[in-house]
Amino acid sequence: MPLLLLLLCVLGFGCSAPAGPDARATLTLFEGLPNQNFEADLLTKEKATKPTTQLIGFDFYKAPTPLKAADVATLRSLLSASALYGGYTEDKKCGGFHPDYALQWGDVTLLICFGCGEIERSEGAKTTRYDMGSDQSKELKTLLKAYRKNRPI
Repeated sequence: MPLLLLLLCVLGFGCSAPAGPDARATLTLFEGLPNQNFEADLLTKEKATKPTTQLIGFDFYKAPTPLKAADVATLRSLLSASALYGGYTEDKKCGGFHPDYALQWGDVTLLICFGCGEIERSEGAKTTRYDMGSDQSKELKTLLKAYRKNRPI
């Protein structure tokens, strides 16, 4: 992050967290396919044998995963918390961004990568990447882990 932008964020100017889903928004969850860098053979096999789709250039299992009502409420709260969206830092040694899950509501698509600890948010033509707050990342990972149904271990 450029120094001036970082300074502005620290001072509280221009770095507000994006809005999370409101109570009327329907949340749709997609499970990510195997990692394109570390599991290329498995990714190829999954794409050849299971229905898939692409969201923002990344592969996901095509059928959305139904969410429990209680988890939807927790997700709304987590996705609306400013602590989830930290300033983005580049050059992580994680092997590249690979979303484990995607969440959609309205015209927002949120790609979540637990390996990098990052969120990529696309809304219309605007895409922004954030580092996840560690406590929120842990809570989100624990919640979404229960929805891993398709991806081989």
